[in-house]
Amino acid sequence: MTALRLAEVTSDNVGAAGDLSVAPHQERYVAPVARSLAEAYTQPSVAWPRLVYAGDDLVGFVMAAFDPGCPIDYFRCGIWRLNIAAEHQKKGYGKFAVEAVLAEAAAAAKSPRRCFGCPESTVRSRSICGWDSSPPARFTTARSSPACGSEPRRRALPYFA
Repeated sequence: MTALRLAEVTSDNVGAAGDLSVAPHQERYVAPVARSLAEAYTQPSVAWPRLVYAGDDLVGFVMAAFDPGCPIDYFRCGIWRLNIAAEHQKKGYGKFAVEAVLAEAAAAAKSPRRCFGCPESTVRSRSICGWDSSPPARFTTARSSPACGSEPRRRALPYFA
């Protein structure tokens, strides 16, 4: 199997990141990577954007948020965006990205406990998270997942806190 890894967004790979797109029927659930990177730029102390690679191939994007000082427990640790390129879906890359964020949270002594998702995609969110029967965290559907002290974030799927 090809080695999977997360990588920081750099001047060398930001163009390819911006070209990443999900399947057309999924576009209403998640913002384009370029918009996500713009949001990350405005909140550098909270946002944690990473590219997902399978070997040398860019296959996805994940943006987590780590805000341990947020007074709202739900929003201290989570995933704001998860985009897997249409041609690379159903290969386990989304699950890898979620698990990598969980590992980063654990390494930073943050404890994810909740997953938020859009009502229309609850089943898919559970599947990506690998929670088909007994989730390790509570799952809640929500139309938006606000970051601490900011406007609600639409289509943030899934979201851990």
